[in-house]
Amino acid sequence: MHFESSIISLISCLQTVIRGNAILEVNDLADPLSIGISLVECESAVTEQNVIDTAVGTLILQSQSGPLEYFDNATPAGLLVQGYDQQAVRNLDELTTKVQDSLCLAF
Repeated sequence: MHFESSIISLISCLQTVIRGNAILEVNDLADPLSIGISLVECESAVTEQNVIDTAVGTLILQSQSGPLEYFDNATPAGLLVQGYDQQAVRNLDELTTKVQDSLCLAF
């Protein structure tokens, strides 16, 4: 699905849960332009326990959204997958990394 960036609309997804999906590329062919999970104009969302193939160009993309939560998303090899905020141009904290950061600061 392709969204025109020139279209201005209200928040289209008020609350979203994306859980337990396996997102793979066809024949494991790398596609740098593909997006595994794209969250655009979401007010709040929880994205958890998804497995996303590293052949996908951008694993989890967030844009024009409120504070979204990510937990236990991984590659097929078990590596942590963080969301990426297109507007802020940075990786987003995942609940696991927030807990690890808190533990490091506590001791």
